[in-house]
Amino acid sequence: IERAYGFSQSVLARVVTLCVLALGAADVLNPKKDFDTTDLVTVLFFSQLLQAPIQELSAAWGKLVKAEPVMNRMKQVVDANVQTINQQTHLPHGRTAANVPAVEFRRVNFSYPGGQNSTLNNMSFSIESNKVLAVVGETGVGKSTVFRLLVGLYDQYQGDILVNGRSIKGMPAEDLRRLVTLVPQATEFFFTRTLAENIKVANPLASDATVQNSLRQVNSANLIPRLNDVSCNAYSLSGGDQKKIGIARCLSAAETPSVYIFDEPTTGLDAKTAHEIMVKLRELSRTATVLLITHHLKFAQSADKVLFMYKVNERLCHQVGTHNQLNQGNEAHQVKYKELMNLQSSNLYGNFWQERPASEGEPTQTTFLGMNIF
Repeated sequence: IERAYGFSQSVLARVVTLCVLALGAADVLNPKKDFDTTDLVTVLFFSQLLQAPIQELSAAWGKLVKAEPVMNRMKQVVDANVQTINQQTHLPHGRTAANVPAVEFRRVNFSYPGGQNSTLNNMSFSIESNKVLAVVGETGVGKSTVFRLLVGLYDQYQGDILVNGRSIKGMPAEDLRRLVTLVPQATEFFFTRTLAENIKVANPLASDATVQNSLRQVNSANLIPRLNDVSCNAYSLSGGDQKKIGIARCLSAAETPSVYIFDEPTTGLDAKTAHEIMVKLRELSRTATVLLITHHLKFAQSADKVLFMYKVNERLCHQVGTHNQLNQGNEAHQVKYKELMNLQSSNLYGNFWQERPASEGEPTQTTFLGMNIF
């Protein structure tokens, strides 16, 4: 569409130029009109000067039209009525009782608005307090959807979702945010403020000592001297530092949540940094329940439970168990889990490397995906 729009603008500019030239030439050739070649050149010159601002104005109008849906959505968010806390329905923070799961899904069915297919089908699972649940599976099986429902981003679902034994349906938003903390996969949400203010997003009243302590807990003490640096943003920080700052935001919260949710906490990180973050997540499970989405099954091995999501003939399915339970046996879900495990454990590119015997007098050639590498 943009190419067609640019082409039409170019054609229109040339048509206007030709019309001005044709009409001007007719007036020059008409002896009854006091219009000579100098006047024609002057008109052409000014018409060319006017074309650029007119095209820019037209382009700006096009951008405004495209931005209108975004502005309407932003207005809806700003004008949304925040659910107020009723003293009678306010939920105490507390800890989860020993016999009550920290998080429980009961026969949950969900489809995105406008979607034709179900994203979650009769999903049921639970995880106890102070445990780690790893959610694994191929892309597009609904892993992130589970967490979006848990933090209350969508409420049009069938079934029930409970946190600390309480249904989140009808739960005041502030209570749910206090119980459940999410660290999204994209943690590079940095504002034009100091690094300290970016960490205080979760708790603007956090003291400097709290912020510094949260950085130390994620092995990022090297960032403490830069806390008042405005230039310390997503462009100047490594991917590992960004992930750690996302965790530091949670640690600087006013209250310790009952449930931490981490969406791909090790994506794009080197092995050392990924190991440090996973060690920190295990430490967090001493005082709270930790749920994490990961594509790396090696991290799922150390989880207390694994929620494995997969497809069978385009039908979404799930199984819950320990890593050893899912990695043994010959049932359909166990076979799929082992296939995924073996694929990640093996050399992914091993079968793509081939050596071609060289002819006499020629160096040996190695091919990778059909490309010759000498």
